[in-house]
Amino acid sequence: MKRLFAIILVCLLVLSLGACKPEDTNPTEPASTQGEGSYEIDWSGIPDSEIIGAWEPEESVNGEYVLFTDDGKLRVVYGTVAFDSVMTYGVDGYGNKSGFTEGNYLYGQWTYKVEGDKLTIKYPEEEAKVFNSINYTPITLEAMSEFNKDEALVGKWLNNAYGDSYEFTADGYAIFRQKVDDGIYVYDTEIKHTYTVDDGKITMCFYKDNSGVETEDTIDYSIEGTKLLIGDSDYYLNGEGSPEAVDVTTAE
Repeated sequence: MKRLFAIILVCLLVLSLGACKPEDTNPTEPASTQGEGSYEIDWSGIPDSEIIGAWEPEESVNGEYVLFTDDGKLRVVYGTVAFDSVMTYGVDGYGNKSGFTEGNYLYGQWTYKVEGDKLTIKYPEEEAKVFNSINYTPITLEAMSEFNKDEALVGKWLNNAYGDSYEFTADGYAIFRQKVDDGIYVYDTEIKHTYTVDDGKITMCFYKDNSGVETEDTIDYSIEGTKLLIGDSDYYLNGEGSPEAVDVTTAE
């Protein structure tokens, strides 16, 4: 399915551009630095005002922006697609600052320094990554000018087995949401689409890049009672009748 492939592709881009996690970093929680007492890191969920804002990697080739939010999130943005993960901040007795996240970008524990409009992030024994401060304006999609609505489609449709959902609004928007926790990476995704329907097909514009280029896809859909079939994916109105996720670690 083209829409799903596009989302997976964006995920892979995030993974490829994120710093590699150090082998000795515990992915489940930030580690305190052992040694002299003054080097021990004091961790907190309170955001550091010095780093809050939008940053662009100096070596970016895919147009991602990195946002540290005042509510404690690390948000990686590609046009209209964003991934959120929770940040933890730390500082030792010498004022050296550290960050930690289980998200798929800047995974694990790292140190950082802000000097003017430059942010430098470094993992142990790795080359530092430099980011430049930018003025960021979120990229948005506008509802299609020739929007056709299907009343039966309006509502929230969930697939519990894969942890994702679509919410189709009456004014031409479709919001895709998914929570990911695969035991290594933990993050939330919310992607706002625009859509229109015609003769059993739905056309969704699901991505606009930072230069304003839009990407859309047209696929078959059908509704039977509380079940929605989009391409080869099943969704259920308000989750009714949706199969629960199977724990593959215990299933025989």
